[in-house]
Amino acid sequence: AAKLQTPGRYQIEAAIQSVHCDRKRTGRTQWSAVAALHDALSSLSPSTGAAVARAAAYGEAFGAEKGLAILDEIPSSRVSFYQPYWAVRASLTARGGNGDGVALAKAIALERDAGVKRHLAALSGPIDAGNQATDEPPGPGPHRF
Repeated sequence: AAKLQTPGRYQIEAAIQSVHCDRKRTGRTQWSAVAALHDALSSLSPSTGAAVARAAAYGEAFGAEKGLAILDEIPSSRVSFYQPYWAVRASLTARGGNGDGVALAKAIALERDAGVKRHLAALSGPIDAGNQATDEPPGPGPHRF
Protein backbone atom coordinates (compact mmCIF):
# COMPACT_ATOMS: atom_id res chain seq x y z
CA ALA A 1 0.00 0.00 0.00
CA ALA A 2 2.83 2.42 0.81
CA LYS A 3 4.63 1.74 -2.48
CA LEU A 4 1.44 2.24 -4.44
CA GLN A 5 0.50 5.25 -2.32
CA THR A 6 -2.96 3.74 -2.06
CA PRO A 7 -4.30 3.04 1.40
CA GLY A 8 -5.72 -0.40 1.99
CA ARG A 9 -8.22 -1.67 4.51
CA TYR A 10 -5.70 -1.99 7.33
CA GLN A 11 -4.27 1.49 6.78
CA ILE A 12 -7.78 2.96 6.93
CA GLU A 13 -8.60 0.97 10.07
CA ALA A 14 -5.36 2.20 11.62
CA ALA A 15 -6.25 5.78 10.70
CA ILE A 16 -9.65 5.38 12.39
CA GLN A 17 -7.95 4.11 15.55
CA SER A 18 -5.46 6.97 15.37
CA VAL A 19 -8.28 9.52 15.37
CA HIS A 20 -9.83 7.79 18.38
CA CYS A 21 -6.46 7.71 20.17
CA ASP A 22 -6.00 11.42 19.53
CA ARG A 23 -8.87 12.00 21.95
CA LYS A 24 -6.44 11.26 24.79
CA ARG A 25 -4.36 14.25 23.69
CA THR A 26 -7.10 16.68 22.63
CA GLY A 27 -10.01 15.71 24.83
CA ARG A 28 -12.35 15.31 21.87
CA THR A 29 -12.92 13.01 18.93
CA GLN A 30 -12.95 14.43 15.42
CA TRP A 31 -16.11 12.57 14.41
CA SER A 32 -16.26 14.06 10.92
CA ALA A 33 -12.81 12.58 10.26
CA VAL A 34 -13.95 9.22 11.65
CA ALA A 35 -17.04 9.35 9.42
CA ALA A 36 -14.96 10.16 6.33
CA LEU A 37 -12.60 7.29 7.09
CA HIS A 38 -15.55 4.94 7.53
CA ASP A 39 -16.82 6.09 4.11
CA ALA A 40 -13.48 5.05 2.65
CA LEU A 41 -13.45 1.74 4.52
CA SER A 42 -17.01 0.90 3.46
CA SER A 43 -16.15 1.63 -0.17
CA LEU A 44 -12.97 -0.41 -0.09
CA SER A 45 -14.17 -3.31 2.05
CA PRO A 46 -17.97 -3.35 2.36
CA SER A 47 -19.40 -5.47 5.16
CA THR A 48 -22.20 -5.38 7.68
CA GLY A 49 -19.74 -4.40 10.40
CA ALA A 50 -18.35 -1.57 8.30
CA ALA A 51 -21.86 -0.27 7.58
CA VAL A 52 -22.83 -0.35 11.27
CA ALA A 53 -19.61 1.38 12.31
CA ARG A 54 -20.18 3.98 9.60
CA ALA A 55 -23.70 4.59 10.93
CA ALA A 56 -22.34 5.06 14.45
CA ALA A 57 -19.73 7.53 13.21
CA TYR A 58 -22.31 9.47 11.20
CA GLY A 59 -24.58 9.57 14.24
CA GLU A 60 -21.77 11.15 16.23
CA ALA A 61 -20.63 13.55 13.51
CA PHE A 62 -23.88 14.62 11.91
CA GLY A 63 -26.71 13.61 14.22
CA ALA A 64 -28.75 10.55 15.06
CA GLU A 65 -30.97 10.87 12.00
CA LYS A 66 -28.00 10.53 9.62
CA GLY A 67 -26.76 7.44 11.43
CA LEU A 68 -30.22 5.87 11.48
CA ALA A 69 -30.58 6.49 7.74
CA ILE A 70 -27.43 4.45 7.14
CA LEU A 71 -28.70 1.66 9.40
CA ASP A 72 -31.99 1.65 7.48
CA GLU A 73 -30.08 0.94 4.23
CA ILE A 74 -28.75 -2.38 5.58
CA PRO A 75 -30.93 -5.34 4.59
CA SER A 76 -32.70 -6.75 7.65
CA SER A 77 -31.58 -10.26 6.72
CA ARG A 78 -27.98 -9.20 7.41
CA VAL A 79 -28.62 -7.73 10.86
CA SER A 80 -31.38 -9.70 12.54
CA PHE A 81 -28.85 -11.45 14.81
CA TYR A 82 -26.01 -8.90 14.63
CA GLN A 83 -25.75 -7.40 18.14
CA PRO A 84 -23.74 -4.26 17.24
CA TYR A 85 -26.50 -3.19 14.83
CA TRP A 86 -29.11 -3.32 17.59
CA ALA A 87 -26.86 -1.55 20.11
CA VAL A 88 -26.12 1.29 17.68
CA ARG A 89 -29.81 1.55 16.70
CA ALA A 90 -30.81 1.75 20.38
CA SER A 91 -28.16 4.40 21.06
CA LEU A 92 -29.07 6.53 18.04
CA THR A 93 -32.81 6.39 18.68
CA ALA A 94 -32.24 7.34 22.33
CA ARG A 95 -30.17 10.34 21.24
CA GLY A 96 -32.87 11.32 18.78
CA GLY A 97 -35.39 11.36 21.61
CA ASN A 98 -37.37 8.34 20.40
CA GLY A 99 -35.79 5.55 22.45
CA ASP A 100 -36.31 2.18 20.80
CA GLY A 101 -36.96 -0.34 23.56
CA VAL A 102 -37.19 -3.17 21.04
CA ALA A 103 -33.72 -2.44 19.66
CA LEU A 104 -32.28 -2.18 23.16
CA ALA A 105 -33.94 -5.43 24.27
CA LYS A 106 -32.56 -7.19 21.20
CA ALA A 107 -29.07 -5.75 21.80
CA ILE A 108 -29.18 -7.06 25.37
CA ALA A 109 -30.52 -10.47 24.35
CA LEU A 110 -27.84 -10.95 21.68
CA GLU A 111 -24.94 -9.85 23.90
CA ARG A 112 -22.80 -12.54 25.55
CA ASP A 113 -20.60 -10.39 27.79
CA ALA A 114 -22.19 -9.88 31.23
CA GLY A 115 -20.61 -6.44 31.71
CA VAL A 116 -21.93 -5.18 28.40
CA LYS A 117 -25.36 -6.64 29.21
CA ARG A 118 -25.38 -4.70 32.50
CA HIS A 119 -24.36 -1.50 30.72
CA LEU A 120 -27.08 -1.91 28.11
CA ALA A 121 -29.66 -2.78 30.77
CA ALA A 122 -28.77 0.44 32.61
CA LEU A 123 -29.69 2.35 29.46
CA SER A 124 -33.20 0.92 29.50
CA GLY A 125 -34.19 3.07 32.48
CA PRO A 126 -34.26 6.40 30.61
CA ILE A 127 -35.63 4.82 27.44
CA ASP A 128 -38.49 3.02 29.18
CA ALA A 129 -39.33 5.96 31.42
CA GLY A 130 -41.19 8.12 28.92
CA ASN A 131 -38.56 7.86 26.20
CA GLN A 132 -36.28 10.35 27.95
CA ALA A 133 -32.88 10.41 26.25
CA THR A 134 -29.54 11.73 27.40
CA ASP A 135 -26.81 13.20 25.23
CA GLU A 136 -24.46 10.30 25.96
CA PRO A 137 -24.97 6.89 27.48
CA PRO A 138 -23.69 6.41 31.01
CA GLY A 139 -20.15 5.18 31.31
CA PRO A 140 -16.81 6.27 29.96
CA GLY A 141 -18.11 7.58 26.64
CA PRO A 142 -20.21 6.94 23.56
CA HIS A 143 -20.12 3.58 21.83
CA ARG A 144 -18.89 1.73 24.88
CA PHE A 145 -21.31 -1.08 24.14
